Amino acid sequence: MKLADADRLIRVGVDAISGAEIKALEKCYKSLLAEGWISSSADSAIQSICNCFGEIPSRSGSNIAGIVAIREKIHELCCCSEDANGLAIYAPHTHWGCSPIIISFATDGYAVGPGPIDESTIYRPVSFLLHEDGPIPYEWCDSSVYLDDENLSLMYSVVHGLSSSLGANRWPLGVSVHFKFKPICSAIKIVTSEAVVQDGDVEMTYIQSADMFIDEILGDDVGQVGWHALSDKWLLLDRSQENVLRKTRSIIEKIKDSSSRREVLEAVRKMVQS
Repeated sequence: MKLADADRLIRVGVDAISGAEIKALEKCYKSLLAEGWISSSADSAIQSICNCFGEIPSRSGSNIAGIVAIREKIHELCCCSEDANGLAIYAPHTHWGCSPIIISFATDGYAVGPGPIDESTIYRPVSFLLHEDGPIPYEWCDSSVYLDDENLSLMYSVVHGLSSSLGANRWPLGVSVHFKFKPICSAIKIVTSEAVVQDGDVEMTYIQSADMFIDEILGDDVGQVGWHALSDKWLLLDRSQENVLRKTRSIIEKIKDSSSRREVLEAVRKMVQS
């Protein structure tokens, strides 16, 4: 990325800015795409992770050293797992070229796309690339999305800590404030699904809670571009328990058939509860 473009985005950082200011950043986002900081599709984002770490991320993401390192740094920066659950880890990508990405609340889900952007509206950044000089924002929420100021400020401080500690690695990974269908800092676990919808002449991504079609989400042909931010360290396991967890996770993630995978997960859950 050109130094001037990077500096401009880093100066914005976690600040809320107007729609007019976001529109003025389009040239910077063109640089993000051109230099591979953001991928032009979900598939290419996953391929970038594979190129960097030598394998495709598993469903848990625990086979990717960068995801594990981000989780462990979040564990270090947060005082409780509820706070750590206020972030999620993503493969940064876009479907809209160099247009800034805007998130709006829409009935029972979230619409994600290139706007429209109201120049007088204030937008708050929620997704970031990690750079050692400061976080680089690449997704923004408009005023229709409720974001608790206190918890959002806490997540911003964690994102700054992640950037200063891990940004020099230039991993093809980003972090997002985990606000969809839940309070930012909470123990609630949410799985979401994206679908492309047509809004006039523009294709938008519509995000819904996946509870209503969890069977499809667990299927073998569903792409995954996001992972939770919770380190195994929150479980307070001893070394032998950690080894059992790693082996169990590895076995489950190698099972190709989704129904068999669910059966094993249920058996493990019952065994743990007993």
